[in-house]
Amino acid sequence: TMNSGEVTSNFYIDDVELLLGSGFLSVDDKEGDEDFGVYPNPCVGGDINITGANSSDQIQIISATGVIVCSVKVDKNGKIGMTLTSGFYIMNKVSGLNLVSSKFIVH
Repeated sequence: TMNSGEVTSNFYIDDVELLLGSGFLSVDDKEGDEDFGVYPNPCVGGDINITGANSSDQIQIISATGVIVCSVKVDKNGKIGMTLTSGFYIMNKVSGLNLVSSKFIVH
């Protein structure tokens, strides 16, 4: 609206609808899958032992800086054979549309 050189505007929001689909809004540590994890934690180089994952799950290891260090499948013994430098990591298990995360430390 314009009155004698003064501009005023009214802004209204009506009928707001929030739709939540199958996308990820946030990730809670181990939510929904208490068996998923890494042992021993903290671990020391070499093989990483994983619980609560099977050979059809995709495993991502992410560094503290957000870099995906690797994306692999777990072997039949629940291990990933790799050497990581010391630090803090997050491991994601991706199974279909589900994502579960677990934190671990490498000495």
